[in-house]
Amino acid sequence: MFGHILKCKVVPPGDVHENLWKGANKRFKKVPWSKMEGKKMERKVGREEWGKRVESERKRRNKKKEALKSIGYEFEAPKLKGPEDVPVREGGEKAIEGPVAEGATTTEEKTIVTTDAGDGTMVISEEVKTTKVKKSGGGKRKAPAAEEKRGEDGGPLAEVVKKAKKAKKSAA
Repeated sequence: MFGHILKCKVVPPGDVHENLWKGANKRFKKVPWSKMEGKKMERKVGREEWGKRVESERKRRNKKKEALKSIGYEFEAPKLKGPEDVPVREGGEKAIEGPVAEGATTTEEKTIVTTDAGDGTMVISEEVKTTKVKKSGGGKRKAPAAEEKRGEDGGPLAEVVKKAKKAKKSAA
């Protein structure tokens, strides 16, 4: 083969692993690593994890700053905002806003509470609870064209329909 000697030998059945060809007839499906990492990045993170990420980013920035300083370039990066700089949000989780799937329904419950403080001021608080119901009947469906191509007995049609050809333009 291309000037090389190809050596082959028969492997005895006792030396072949029993799972050697297991799954060989399945289609290879690529793992969507970037999509999985994107979802991981979008996930909500607690204050402790946020603090760890900010600290590692600070270390990374300091390391880069030292490298730039050694070549004579001084740069002051903006300060990172840590979990201690942001107030704790009271109440429940914020509802995720986005496009609603066709056929899906959403329901909202509003509760308005008014209380009278002792000094004549009114305090109004509002609580909104949103729930989204997914469309039922999901899953894969067969294309209607595939059903039309079958005969009465379930087999393929005997007749083959030819597509019309475009007419050639005449040079005038």
